[in-house]
Amino acid sequence: MLKRRAENWFFETPVRPQRLFFMLVICLVLVAINGCSLGYYAQAIGGQMQVLGRRESIDKLLRDPDTDAELKERLRRVLEIRNFASATLGLPENGSYRYYADLQRPFAVWNVFAAPELSIEPVESCFLVIGCVAYRGYFKEASAQRYAQRMAKKGNDVYVAGISAYSTLGRFNDPVFNTMIHWDEWQLAGVIFHELAHQWLYVKSDSAFSEAFATVVEEYAVTTWLQSRQSSSELADYHERHASRAIFARITGAARADLKILYAADDTEAHKRMGKNRIIAETGAGQHGVASATAAWNSPAPPALAPDGGLPATARARAKTPIRRNPAISILGMLGTVVIMIYSKNSICYPFWSVRI
Repeated sequence: MLKRRAENWFFETPVRPQRLFFMLVICLVLVAINGCSLGYYAQAIGGQMQVLGRRESIDKLLRDPDTDAELKERLRRVLEIRNFASATLGLPENGSYRYYADLQRPFAVWNVFAAPELSIEPVESCFLVIGCVAYRGYFKEASAQRYAQRMAKKGNDVYVAGISAYSTLGRFNDPVFNTMIHWDEWQLAGVIFHELAHQWLYVKSDSAFSEAFATVVEEYAVTTWLQSRQSSSELADYHERHASRAIFARITGAARADLKILYAADDTEAHKRMGKNRIIAETGAGQHGVASATAAWNSPAPPALAPDGGLPATARARAKTPIRRNPAISILGMLGTVVIMIYSKNSICYPFWSVRI
């Protein structure tokens, strides 16, 4: 309890003038280091404060007679999934996903993805903690749309995506949001496993690897969870959805490879635009699906549990060591995954892997 209060003191105590000054100093330092506007960091701090202020203990909600019965049932399932994550899989044990927050909006954040018109390389945003990533997140849709419009005026292809969940990588006790609480059980479990995997291992400025790693852990963990519950129908549904995503990933991955060749060719921009439209039309996925498709892989049957019932001990030990040469192939291989292609150090896997930040 003392540890949690010390960890979150900045956001859990009243906002006094001295603290407001401290927040301003932090914003100015971040602006100087990363080049983002003061307004951007102000909205990020304010949005995170709002999230933390809306958190309620799931245990407390379950004891409250006024809590909706359906919500109670779903919150009980969240705690079962959360306990399974740490007790059986060895994922981090902390206060994350032991809280619930009703944000009273359809998405937790809105992410803006952008890439130059004739390029497959995303426009990166760089931050002090997580490094450089291929998106910029906003707590208000209107702010995201304004930034998207500015990026579009610079000649970029732009996509604004509503995101139902995100992670602070364990720096705060992240809650389960109203934006995800009504999902199917395997989807809800997948988010919790995925985000806890980010807390376990996140490589700064390499979101491709970080998302790949968390996704493989998620797939293994969801399968293990559903098997433990002997839920054959949900397991079949999960495998069917996974197969569909893999097919879409291969299609968009192939289109991305074709676009890379097209853009590198010695040709006029007009011809490149024509070729771009043709490639996009042939996929049937739409412009944003192709532009956002940056990596693809598939997973065979998950590996056997370690002797203690958790993730394979070799993968667990490796995850605690510094990442060096070709980390995606080495660690994903340990978890039984065949890597098909990863195109860019900072690329991400949205939308077919449902990226969660």
